[in-house]
Amino acid sequence: MKKLTSLLLTAMMLVLLASGCGSSGAPADGGPQSTPQDKDSVTIGISVSLDSLEPMSAYSREEQYVIYNVFDTLIEFYDGKYQPRLAESFEMSDDMKEFTFKLRQDVTFHNGEKMTAKDVKYTFDNLANFAFWANDARYIDHTEIIDDYTVKIYAKDTTATNLVVISQKEIINEKAVTELGEKHRFAPVGTGPYKLVNYDGFSTIQLEWNPEYYQWKERGEPAIKKVTYKVIEDMQTMAMALEAGEVDFVTKVPATDALPFESKSGFTVDWLDQDGVTLVCYNCGTAPFNDKRVRQAVAYAIDRDALNLITTEGTGLVWDYFYSPKQAGAPNYDDLPHYTYDPEKAKQLLADAGYPNGLQLDPVPIMQSDERYAVALQQQLEQVGITFELETLEQNTLFDTIFAMDYEILPFGLSTEIYDMSYVAKYFYNKDLKPMLFPCGDFADDQIDELIRQGETTADLGERAKIYTELYKLLYDEQPLSAVYSRQCATVKNQNLNYAHPDILKVKIWDLSWNA
Repeated sequence: MKKLTSLLLTAMMLVLLASGCGSSGAPADGGPQSTPQDKDSVTIGISVSLDSLEPMSAYSREEQYVIYNVFDTLIEFYDGKYQPRLAESFEMSDDMKEFTFKLRQDVTFHNGEKMTAKDVKYTFDNLANFAFWANDARYIDHTEIIDDYTVKIYAKDTTATNLVVISQKEIINEKAVTELGEKHRFAPVGTGPYKLVNYDGFSTIQLEWNPEYYQWKERGEPAIKKVTYKVIEDMQTMAMALEAGEVDFVTKVPATDALPFESKSGFTVDWLDQDGVTLVCYNCGTAPFNDKRVRQAVAYAIDRDALNLITTEGTGLVWDYFYSPKQAGAPNYDDLPHYTYDPEKAKQLLADAGYPNGLQLDPVPIMQSDERYAVALQQQLEQVGITFELETLEQNTLFDTIFAMDYEILPFGLSTEIYDMSYVAKYFYNKDLKPMLFPCGDFADDQIDELIRQGETTADLGERAKIYTELYKLLYDEQPLSAVYSRQCATVKNQNLNYAHPDILKVKIWDLSWNA
């Protein structure tokens, strides 16, 4: 990561210093005030409010980072392949529709219940009944218990997405979910290496290591036994907490907030892909965005280089397609056509669509964290005659708005964290083939549907890349959403805290330890 020396960066650092982040009780060298005396504990900052700490209803990545340490999945995609977790082995049929899992027999939930095939069946047979998992219920037909520690999952269709869905589902305990009811949302019972011991209902989550966790026999006890998560939504306040030693580690730090820490002693900054693309989403079923010429006009009106510089200090990568090159079957980016900044062409497209004097849109909903990007986008679109006000919403309210498709246009970011092209391509199916309209609304194209299906059901990665290349050339013309740049972020931590995998945002707590 190159260090930027622009006037904007200098001004930002001066603001941080003036607010107390570089002085006001910090040590003379600008490093953290102290290293915790208790070397088996760590405090991690997270920057979004909490709506859930159970996997079935947690939408935000930050919530899922906590859940990752409390629950386990049958298998996990790691280091380029699917590896066993709660399953000690598994087999997949040639048509990718039947999956047989042999479960470990030494796994217990945090409530003392033994994990068996019944819990796997309960998890996968009830996907449709849980908010966050409901969209994946379309892939799973049913499960069959072979014996207490052998279970078979039947998928509805032949698709590469089946294994993705299975690997992403944490196994839950029927007794805990049914007995606790709504309380399970913030008192989750998993099988993972850490268990929740307290949540204050506002800003502090406390975990402790689970001595009964099956992997300690192979790995030995973890260095970190106690974890405190602190919710600090404002990144300037988070920076102050880091400098004061109140927080030891923050993941998914926006580039502009992480840059000042590169020049501060006492901290380590690690840069990594955020596995996401910043977008402009359209409600394609609602005028004016049911006309692809209007969507194309927006694509030409966006100065991606300028937005990347304004929003990320140039740390992002200009990227006008929604996918990641790390995904299986990904097209070669250079083989695809690309939009260039052309405001005059944008104006002509608007005129051709019947809007020679431009467009006045309804208020555009955003989260506070997207404000810098949204304002810059607003200013660019105004130059071609597309005007709107911004309405800042709390995260959960915004999600309600999104899933109700109660918007015309939406500045937003979507994850590419699941490394298979079938994951991103499914968003472009027509409404009859997907359970959720977001993010493209009522968009439909039969040829695109067929290519998505071919990509899902083809095992050969070379053939899949050809299919997705053809698909994305069609999407270039249709523009059911417009990509702007792929995001980069950072982890910032006390330099005395070791992290074994600084290239991974989803932190497994056992990978952390303090210097002796």
